[in-house]
Amino acid sequence: MPAKDFVQQIPVNGSEPTEKTEVRFLYTSDAIYMGVTCYDDEPEKMLGNTMKRDEGLRSDDRFMWILDTFADARNGYFFEMNPSGLMADSLMSPQGQTNRDWDGIWNARVRRSEIGWTIEIELPFRSFNFNPNLESWGVNFQRTVRRKNEESLWMGWGLNQGLRIQYTGQLRGITNVSQGHGLDVRPYAVASSAASPGRGRTETNNDAAFGVDAYYSVTPALRANLTVNTDFAQTEVDQRQVNLTQYSLFFPEKRGFFLEGASNFDFASYESNNFGPSRNVAVVPFFTRRIGLDANGDPQKIEYGVKLNGTAGRQDIGVMHIRTGEEGTEPGEEISA
Repeated sequence: MPAKDFVQQIPVNGSEPTEKTEVRFLYTSDAIYMGVTCYDDEPEKMLGNTMKRDEGLRSDDRFMWILDTFADARNGYFFEMNPSGLMADSLMSPQGQTNRDWDGIWNARVRRSEIGWTIEIELPFRSFNFNPNLESWGVNFQRTVRRKNEESLWMGWGLNQGLRIQYTGQLRGITNVSQGHGLDVRPYAVASSAASPGRGRTETNNDAAFGVDAYYSVTPALRANLTVNTDFAQTEVDQRQVNLTQYSLFFPEKRGFFLEGASNFDFASYESNNFGPSRNVAVVPFFTRRIGLDANGDPQKIEYGVKLNGTAGRQDIGVMHIRTGEEGTEPGEEISA
């Protein structure tokens, strides 16, 4: 049976959507598959102009969904797509906060037709932490028809609810699934050589570096990370910002080692309003972007780091230890959280 009983949140709260949506699931031992049909009586008017991965879809039609793989309404995964095939994903916390710098491994295809637009989605189980003893996950969906400013949801369609991890239905019957071996190893090596014989210099400057990042699923719900001689060359560059205030800027964490299980290390307090938590952060006692910077804010290499995060029973676990190396007169540091 497809999930199709969507309800309008806006503009007419509690009414039937003007455009139908249907969601179907299949799964194998390695992946879960979604088939989404977004019916539209005027397909030529659909909006899907954004193509950059992880970009917000505030001006496009879109389909969004969340997965609560522990069915505990604490942490989950958020995804969204538009009629042009844009893919966006993030980690989701109970406060409704999302971390879009997390990039999961999944595949999807979009097709436009005379009935609207359809999506085929493959979500490998190795991309998630989950409880293998559960036969059901929490799940919810939201559809946006932008030209009508219409938002409809499967669950949590109240004006004070929305697509949050606390308001989900159940995806039942998930059994005998596997994360594979649960081991991911990413080594790197960099070498350089420089010489200037035309300038009367005969010496050659050679340099080499190597390191490794390793990820291992101790259990399907508990993941261990190891990084040695860490290289962040592949990390996305921060967006340039102009600061006209007396306060420091908070650049988001984008380094893979620190993004893994980031919600277990989120100790920030969020300001609240009458409609629930906002995105304004009041206090941030622990911020991982400070790791790898010396007292002057200059980069400091990371010699090694270990981390254990996930869930054991009813407890969330997050343990981290980092060793930074000496840089000039700056000593190395041991950092634990």
